[in-house]
Amino acid sequence: MGGVGPLSSENVGRVAWLALWVAVIADSRSVAIGYATTRRPCAWQRRRPRRLGFSIVELIVVVAILGIVASIAVRRVGGMAQKSRIAVLQMTVRNVSGVVHEYHGVHGEYPPEILAEWFTTGVLPANPYFAGTPTVEVVNAPGVTEPTAKRVGGGNDPYWYNTADGCFRARVGATVSAEVFATVNLGGARAGAGVVSGGGARAGGG
Repeated sequence: MGGVGPLSSENVGRVAWLALWVAVIADSRSVAIGYATTRRPCAWQRRRPRRLGFSIVELIVVVAILGIVASIAVRRVGGMAQKSRIAVLQMTVRNVSGVVHEYHGVHGEYPPEILAEWFTTGVLPANPYFAGTPTVEVVNAPGVTEPTAKRVGGGNDPYWYNTADGCFRARVGATVSAEVFATVNLGGARAGAGVVSGGGARAGGG
């Protein structure tokens, strides 16, 4: 059996516009009927007390307007949340990559792993697309600058690090496009090369 689709700004907007069209059609019909019935009012119509409250047409119009406003709000809030996640991961990639390349400049090789002690908080920075404790998939693959699996889930760690080239990458959400992955990881270049944060070999991310 098919299920109901996810609540998105597009779905809310479609329902709102449909409700508005129904209200317009119903209102036009009620106006026509009212005109026809008021030309020659019957005795029972003259004695009928006026009903207080909202009509069904008025309620449909209000619901339609609220739906349109909600669709706009959902779209804007969703866009702001996405930009915030991207900015957080860009900072993490830049800071970690800077420390990795600083380590290479001092020791002549890339570090064998990403250490929690590099960070002022003592732990690896959280990945906004990953709900659990952040971990790093460590590989040794010369010439490989990014993981094959670019999204979290399915057993993939939120971060990926290649000890052969010093490439550190952040994975993105399961529903996020490949363009967002490239943006998060600063275009796929060796992000952070030559960037050294204050406090020696300690990254300020956290």
